[in-house]
Amino acid sequence: MEIILHEKINNDEYGIDTNCEIHYLHIRLLEPTQALEEFLTSISETSWLSQLNIATQKAFRARAMRTVSAILTKLRAHIEDGITKESGEYLISHAANIGLSRQCEHKSIPLAELWKEKVLGNPGFDFHTESPANIVIFGESKYSSTSTPHMNAINQIMRFIKEEKDIAELNDLKNFIRQESERNLLDGKKGFAAAFSVNARDIKHAIIYPLQNAMQLGKLFEQAEVYLIGVEI
Repeated sequence: MEIILHEKINNDEYGIDTNCEIHYLHIRLLEPTQALEEFLTSISETSWLSQLNIATQKAFRARAMRTVSAILTKLRAHIEDGITKESGEYLISHAANIGLSRQCEHKSIPLAELWKEKVLGNPGFDFHTESPANIVIFGESKYSSTSTPHMNAINQIMRFIKEEKDIAELNDLKNFIRQESERNLLDGKKGFAAAFSVNARDIKHAIIYPLQNAMQLGKLFEQAEVYLIGVEI
């Protein structure tokens, strides 16, 4: 995985009159099949459970093992067929998580499906990180082999904000974040990441294109931090 570009947006250039800290990242997966194998290895590694208390460890281990088994079975069966929509979205979540960790010094949080109650297909955010400013980042991933589904990811985030999906996840999420981050979240200070595959000649333009709709996305830019993450697969 290679991080091609990371920049902080000048809000004034896009008529965004809030204090939201907006970043964009361009990430390239040089070997998609290898990256998928790395993703499968990463979700099988459960050392993250050791940071939890014993009772929580047992509950989360039971959830995680069911989910890991289901994901491994499903993705390994098709790994030689190329990247599908489902495996693509897992890859994008994985790349975004690593990119934010390496480039922006975020704390990575295990893949959401590993600690949620439902085994697969949870109706909620795909990945999470914790920024150095103690802001919890809720991430949504979208994949297409032929287009750049940036607005799909953002529209999903906007819908989840309206439905308060972020707050609904706090009961489990609090096991992975600092107390200051939890307090900020309860005070309404949070961030969001839209991560998506990029299929375009002008990749930078494709990644920051949603900023052209700043007036329509006002609710998004009222947040503390926003990340636009384009992933070449």
